[in-house]
Amino acid sequence: MAVGDIGWLVNGLDLEIALGGSVQSAGMWRPSVSTSRTLIQTAGEHGAVAVGLPVYESPTLNIELLVRASSQTDLEGKLSQIHAVLGAPNLTVTRIYKSGSLSAQAVLASIGHSDFVFGSLTRVLISLSIPGVFLRGDVWTSDVLAANWDLTGAELTGLSGSTAPIGDAILRVTGPCTNPYVSDPTSGTGLQYTGTVAAGQYLFMSARPLKARLSTSSTDWLSGGTDVSAALTYPAAGRLQLWPAVQSAMVRKVLFSWTGSGRTTATKLTVRAQGAYL
Repeated sequence: MAVGDIGWLVNGLDLEIALGGSVQSAGMWRPSVSTSRTLIQTAGEHGAVAVGLPVYESPTLNIELLVRASSQTDLEGKLSQIHAVLGAPNLTVTRIYKSGSLSAQAVLASIGHSDFVFGSLTRVLISLSIPGVFLRGDVWTSDVLAANWDLTGAELTGLSGSTAPIGDAILRVTGPCTNPYVSDPTSGTGLQYTGTVAAGQYLFMSARPLKARLSTSSTDWLSGGTDVSAALTYPAAGRLQLWPAVQSAMVRKVLFSWTGSGRTTATKLTVRAQGAYL
């Protein structure tokens, strides 16, 4: 389903090409963006004080598809296929554009119909919810970074360009290091491991889910090793979120800071994450 160089796929399928429909609505260009934030009011004081970070709400993607057919049988078949595709238990929507693509898990909210003409056409109104809020890029793994000294505002180049906070990055600390701490200078969020990563060990930690594991394998990004999540904490600002920092009118970067003790030249830090986009 495309308008110009912009289009959407559902589970890898372009419904327009597969079923002979044509997209009519401009509502499919981008999902809407809305946020909420805690406001504290004090009796006798004007206005309110905003506390905490902005929280993005799950957007809705609305697609309007005009389906044409050569007969009522053809029309029924195309509508049945649309219902089957959108009714699948697992949905992934992909936004394609001239320079790349972004994807997100989706949930079907509704399918409606209007302007039905027997044996000829109908308009299909599709509403999809994106519970994870953001569209995501490909998984990117940073270089193995020297971490035997403190880092302040270092750039994660493969994530720069993101337009939304990244809350599920996985961090790998190569020992030796005691009490490693990684933070986001833009939001003040972070992750603190209280303990020692010995030489030859790897600490994998993430904010969402809040997990930490010690392993002797450098490839245990998703599982393996010994669970040490009880030693993982975060500052008052919250669990680590890597927010894009706007540097100038058209430049934004994803930055992080790092510290710890008991480090040597063998101490390294590696970050694996997906860019996040509104």
